[in-house]
Parts: sequence; C-alpha cells; structure tokens
Amino acid sequence: MTVAAELLTRIKVLYIEMPTLKLTVWQASRLWQLDVEVAGSCLARLVNEQFLTQTSDGQFFRPNIVQR
Repeated sequence: MTVAAELLTRIKVLYIEMPTLKLTVWQASRLWQLDVEVAGSCLARLVNEQFLTQTSDGQFFRPNIVQR
C-alpha cells in the first residue's frame, strides 16, 4: 500500500469511527499534522469518491450520516 493510500485509509477510518465529524481543511491539517494543501487534496479526493461531502461553509463530513 502506498503512503497516499495509507493516508486516505487512515482518514476514512477516523470519519467512520466518529460519524458526526465535520472538519474544514485547516482543522483537518492541524488534526492530522499535514500541510494544508495535502489535507485539502485528500479531502477533495474523498469527495470525488463520494465518501465525503463538503458544506457551503467548507466543512467535510460523511453524507450518509444525519447532521444536526
């Protein structure tokens, strides 16, 4: 498994373990200790895979989870 694949898997696991997790790119960058561009790239890829959805205010979350 490549580093990129491992990173995406790690991010997916976090979103699965915390189903109501909503993060901005900046928050994700800080939480995962990644460069903002890397975090943004990962989140964008997960949106393209339809694993995550982005809100109008820039938060990323799992779309199959009811948000409050």
